[in-house]
Amino acid sequence: MRKQSFIAGAVILTLAGLISRILGAMYRIPLSRLIGPEGIGLYEMAYPVYGILLVMSTAGIPVAISKLVSEKMALGDSGGARQVFRVSLFILTLTGLSCSLLLFWSARFLADHFLGDSRVYYSIISIAPAILFVTIMSAYRGFYQGLQLMTPTAISQVVEQFIRMLTMLCLVYLLLPRGVDYSAAGATFGAVTGAAAGLLSLLFIHWQQKKKLSFFSKNSSYLPRESNFRIAYRIFYFSIPIILGGLAVPLMHMINAILVPVRLQVAGYTMREATNLYGQLTGMAFTLMHFPTIITAALAASLVPAISESFALNRRKVLKFQAQEAIRLTLVVSLPAAMGLYTLAREICQLLFACPSAGIPLQFLAFGTIFLCLHESISAVLQGIGKTAVPVRNLFLGAGANILGIFIFTALPNLAIRGAAISTAGGFMLAASLDLLAVNKLLKIRLPLIDLLLKPCLCAWMMGLAVRKVYNYFFLLWASNFLSTFLAVLAGIVVYLLLMLVLGGIKRRDLEMIPKVGPLCINIFSRLGLLGLIRS
Repeated sequence: MRKQSFIAGAVILTLAGLISRILGAMYRIPLSRLIGPEGIGLYEMAYPVYGILLVMSTAGIPVAISKLVSEKMALGDSGGARQVFRVSLFILTLTGLSCSLLLFWSARFLADHFLGDSRVYYSIISIAPAILFVTIMSAYRGFYQGLQLMTPTAISQVVEQFIRMLTMLCLVYLLLPRGVDYSAAGATFGAVTGAAAGLLSLLFIHWQQKKKLSFFSKNSSYLPRESNFRIAYRIFYFSIPIILGGLAVPLMHMINAILVPVRLQVAGYTMREATNLYGQLTGMAFTLMHFPTIITAALAASLVPAISESFALNRRKVLKFQAQEAIRLTLVVSLPAAMGLYTLAREICQLLFACPSAGIPLQFLAFGTIFLCLHESISAVLQGIGKTAVPVRNLFLGAGANILGIFIFTALPNLAIRGAAISTAGGFMLAASLDLLAVNKLLKIRLPLIDLLLKPCLCAWMMGLAVRKVYNYFFLLWASNFLSTFLAVLAGIVVYLLLMLVLGGIKRRDLEMIPKVGPLCINIFSRLGLLGLIRS
């Protein structure tokens, strides 16, 4: 495998993320039909505890590995890169094993006293081993991302999700006669087999790459070598702020879960109405708001090692270009996504959730998508230059603004759930704005507003008009929300891409950096005689 550009790496991870999301959505339908709401409840109750322990044991460390490996390789210290991997693998194996055993041994107490349902015990002990496999797997993913090879991570993600889905459905079906608690445990055990399969795929890739990549056998002992303790210290130094940032969003959601229903009742809603509105906000609108981050999360994972390499080699011009491109590409993706969610908010919520009223908070959350995506990509730039604490601080400030806004605006009868949505979008806007100011102060990057903001905004606005007209036309013709929404979204994608290509918002060099798909698009435009429309 050759080292990939950060854009090519982002595309690979995005495709893997989309496939994983589609597989994840596919198993939800038969799972719900097999074990019903009660079984789903037991299944979901085990995940928050697992998720917190997983964040504590892994979050941030793969990014730290990626950064340190990239720095070592940039300086020609292949031995140092191997040392970083060995030390991180030891740390993650130790923390993963500890957290798995902790979750297993405390399962009975958590089920009886913390979660309040003794039947969750089986789901908790079933999912406990997954932490060990996921933490070891994250060491390999961080290592290959540091080498700027995103394909191993992408392959392991798809394998993990496919085996997880297969195991869940088989075990749920086989264990259903024994009761819903055993079936839910079978569903959670899918996380174990999925993680184990993902790890095995990475071990196989690693075994193959050891024969292909020359640096595995190179001797770089002439370079000064850091001690294992120093490497471990640097890993924790970079990862702890990211772990805190990883906990910020779950903590914010937990506070929202307490605060939003209470403030809605102050606005005059009953407890049942408040719970219903909160479900629309978090279970539906939030889910759609986070969907475009599949792309920016992939961009961020690919960006950290690329930025780290440029920073280690003191390539200031390349570093500024990479940061500017990251911001530009984020806006190119997030602006049309936000416009699409805003324009078809009710229609999409009706299509996916059979709840068009969830479109009300979604319309206000839609533009928060832009700032959520910006926060992810700019955080990657800051992490790449070693400023890991800056985006975490900004995220906590944004979370504070979100909580304050919810407390004030959600209690106003004329805003209510809209106030919670506006506050959430405002919190991410504050965090992203502070991130942008920090990057500009540290790197002094030039942000051309015409290419960066004006062209994507104009194209997104025109796309929004086209989407609404296409939806209205086909809905009047067929009275089908599914077909009208599908065709409107498809038309929006085509209109936006064509306008961006014609106006120069997407350039030929952007297409050339996308593996296989980019050259294919250029070839199609050439055959159609439209290549002259694409700016280089």
